[in-house]
Amino acid sequence: MVLINSDPFIPSCSTLLAHEYLLPRIGELRRLYPDIELELDIRDEMVDLLAEGVDIAVRVGHLPDSSLLARRVGTKRLGWLASPAYLKRRGTPQTPEELGQHSCLVYKGRQLQLDLWRFCDARGVIRELKVQAAISCSDSRSLLELALAGEGIAMGDLLLARRYLQQGLLLQVLEDWHHPESLPVHLLCLGRSSRSRAAEAVWDQLAQWLSADLAGEPG
Repeated sequence: MVLINSDPFIPSCSTLLAHEYLLPRIGELRRLYPDIELELDIRDEMVDLLAEGVDIAVRVGHLPDSSLLARRVGTKRLGWLASPAYLKRRGTPQTPEELGQHSCLVYKGRQLQLDLWRFCDARGVIRELKVQAAISCSDSRSLLELALAGEGIAMGDLLLARRYLQQGLLLQVLEDWHHPESLPVHLLCLGRSSRSRAAEAVWDQLAQWLSADLAGEPG
């Protein structure tokens, strides 16, 4: 297969999604396309595909109009997670306000700080609570690891944490509330006139895999 020029192929992806769903597929991807040289850009901050020379990216949220080709592959739904060991030691909060007596694990990057947690009850009433971070971190994967280690309660993507919920390594707390927003997950690629044949082939393959992997409900 003639797929790529002399430059490496560069995909970009957030840390948690990459570790849970992209990296396990790399071996299979390389077997399918052995002539493609991969340069993975794994970070939680948003990248400008054109400015940074990135061929493909996974992006969460609503997309502005652009020349990028986008395919929706999943939906991000947030919840609150903690390990059984932490909950045994500190107790299980029954209301959002009780988080003030707990260690909260908060995402904090250069562009975004997620310390304003929003809760929607069964009647549709939304509460907002600014939590005090016991630990803040700029890497979503590390926040999940901290929650697994029993360091506190994290607000995280329930679908990306599905494996740990199924294994009982993490438990969902405050289940009478849900986050009022769900966000689309898109696989992005440069427009047809700008992308290589390598990018087009890998984009199609990743879209197929991610759509299957991110389907269904967490837990």
